[in-house]
Amino acid sequence: MISHNYNQGILIVEGSSAEIIANKIENNIKANIALGGEQTSKTRILYNYIFNSKSGEGIFVVEGERELLIEDNQIESNQDGLVFVNSDGKVKGNKIMHNTRSGVLSAGRTTASVISNIVEDSNTGILIKDPSELVLRKNEICKNNV
Repeated sequence: MISHNYNQGILIVEGSSAEIIANKIENNIKANIALGGEQTSKTRILYNYIFNSKSGEGIFVVEGERELLIEDNQIESNQDGLVFVNSDGKVKGNKIMHNTRSGVLSAGRTTASVISNIVEDSNTGILIKDPSELVLRKNEICKNNV
């Protein structure tokens, strides 16, 4: 369990990578998981329960690289479930639910692939801001306000 930290629960900085597998990550003041920058592409976030970031994001990615993989997580009750800024990577098979702003938010030059996820019961299911170009395939996006 990774919880009740005053900043991020997990922070992966430029030049580093991690395998984050089967954790309960919750109630951290900033993003439950934050990562980005060059050479973070080997990061794998798999089979985690990511819940209730106090000030924002379940997972926050800035300048994520193509090999980044976020798969089979349950991400819920954050302000934004997943946020990508100027990023690439793959988001696959996640349950993203009950987030107060958006399930998935992409901004900047994001080109990530979002495949076979359930995105439900958030204010906005998936928010794509210019000039992002997400690849969306086989997602179930339902019960969102927008």
